[in-house]
Amino acid sequence: MCPGSRFAGHFFGMRDEWAGDLDLTFHTANEIRGLLSQLKTELFVEKEWDGTTASGRKKHWHVFSVIARKL
Repeated sequence: MCPGSRFAGHFFGMRDEWAGDLDLTFHTANEIRGLLSQLKTELFVEKEWDGTTASGRKKHWHVFSVIARKL
């Protein structure tokens, strides 16, 4: 990753309905901050809500949205 490059992405939180699915990964806020420790965090938002999937199935979501920049 070159200096000035940005990472933008989403991480599932531990309270997401899919937590426990061994094919997916789930993180705490502290774990994500550790993963980003070599980057300058520009946006870190935690959201939790009841909604639906793209296929229309009801689901509880717990998601962290992140934008971080390589110094």
